[in-house]
This record gives sequence, structure tokens and C-alpha cells, in this order.
Amino acid sequence: MQRFKNKFAFITGGTNGMGLATAQRFIDEGGQVIITGRRKESVYKATQQLGDSATGLVSNAGSMEDILQLPDQLAKITSKIDFLFVNAGYGQFSSVEQA
Repeated sequence: MQRFKNKFAFITGGTNGMGLATAQRFIDEGGQVIITGRRKESVYKATQQLGDSATGLVSNAGSMEDILQLPDQLAKITSKIDFLFVNAGYGQFSSVEQA
């Protein structure tokens, strides 16, 4: 099927697990994806696995500086994002006593 032909998906945390699987599925349906990941090596590996329909950006969801740079980076790739999957996250873990 080509139901996502000429559509762009932006997937944060798209270098492994659910994000990578979602990116692959979107590509299988004819779409193009832009994925993010924290490490250059993992972004490179994922985009190589996904093929020509994928573009990777190094961006850490735990870094406000990285997050604020995303609009400019995306604008260099496409003028529209049809789907957004905010898969990456950042959290700090502690015990109930420390919360």
C-alpha cells in the first residue's frame, strides 16, 4: 500500500524499539520519515537500516538547546510535517521519599 505517499512523519526517538518500528512501517506504506536520536552512531545505523526514505537528526530530548534547534533543522528538510510521533522522552527517577 502507498497510503502515506508524499507524506512526512517526524518521529523522535526513532533509532530503536517502537520508534524505529513505527518509522519502518510508515516507510512501508510509502511515506518518508525524519527520525531523531541522541547519538550520531545510532542515528546513522537506523537511517541506513531504513533506507533512502529516512533522514536522521541528532537531537537529545533531554536537552532544551537541542529541542529549540529542531524547527530550523526540519525546515531544511521539508516545509511540512504530516505526522508527529513524540516517542522520545526524558525523565529523572527517584524513590517516593525523594520526590
